[in-house]
Amino acid sequence: MLNFVSPVPFSTPEDRAKLACILTELVNKHKTTGVPYCPNASDSFFWTIDSGNDWKLKISQEDPAKFAVYHRYDSVFEEKKDALAAKILRRLGVVQTDLSFAY
Repeated sequence: MLNFVSPVPFSTPEDRAKLACILTELVNKHKTTGVPYCPNASDSFFWTIDSGNDWKLKISQEDPAKFAVYHRYDSVFEEKKDALAAKILRRLGVVQTDLSFAY
């Protein structure tokens, strides 16, 4: 799991949707339809950000400046996490942290 802290919190559903869109662009090599996808319309803190339903975004409800990106399969995640982290840090100006937050 990649954990990040943003200088600006994602306090509104619109802010969280924008973050999900940016991360969708970073995760997917090709333009995809149907993503990002918020599986529960009443919970804009959790998103699927790829068409294979593998990459997820979770934003902390307690502190909306914190978010995590992870893959359903650990082996794929381990292979791609460093490159993805570099893209996220460069694009969003966030700080990566080892501290995770409660789901």
